[in-house]
Amino acid sequence: MKSFPIFIVSLLFSSLLIYTADAAAQAIDPQKSARAAAASDAQFIANGIAYNEGIMFLSQKALDRAADTRVRELAQQMLNDHTAMLYSMEQLATAGTGASKKEDNASGNHQQAADANSRLSRVSGADFDSAWIDNLLTICQPRHDELVAAKETVTNPRLKMAVTEAIPMVRKHLSQLRSIQKYLAKLALQKRKEEAMQKKQEALQKKQNGGR
Repeated sequence: MKSFPIFIVSLLFSSLLIYTADAAAQAIDPQKSARAAAASDAQFIANGIAYNEGIMFLSQKALDRAADTRVRELAQQMLNDHTAMLYSMEQLATAGTGASKKEDNASGNHQQAADANSRLSRVSGADFDSAWIDNLLTICQPRHDELVAAKETVTNPRLKMAVTEAIPMVRKHLSQLRSIQKYLAKLALQKRKEEAMQKKQEALQKKQNGGR
């Protein structure tokens, strides 16, 4: 029975030592924490540069190949907006507050655009328009979520301001993409109905002509 309180005291003492060691480590190494935060900001900037470059490339592709006027108009708007956002990210990188465009982890954003381009190259006309909208939604939604999260985590004041300004812009793009997605879906449905009606009329006409 005498060993029980000794065990409790020993456990509490060990816990206190661990807590004290952790607190001391944090207190004596603030530079390490600052470097980690700066590295995180730098990586976010590198990812932002790659993301904006990808959206600009895909927007130009839509300007060259989209069949629907609404898609082309949105593509032009997104090209303009992301050109401005790219400039903002590049200014941060050039000022030494971020990373260069060659950050390895930014390659994932470039790959997203490359994959989307590969898919879009296989379609044309109305199919291209729908595929372009779908691919842009797939790329932009995660970036919007990253921006919202980064607003609370980035440490550089200029980067925080750039993120704050980008959020409503990307949110607007998402809203416009979804609106056009619904519009294109209605057009596609209407086209299928018209084609079905035309086939029905052709079949009826053929029957009236005695199958000739």
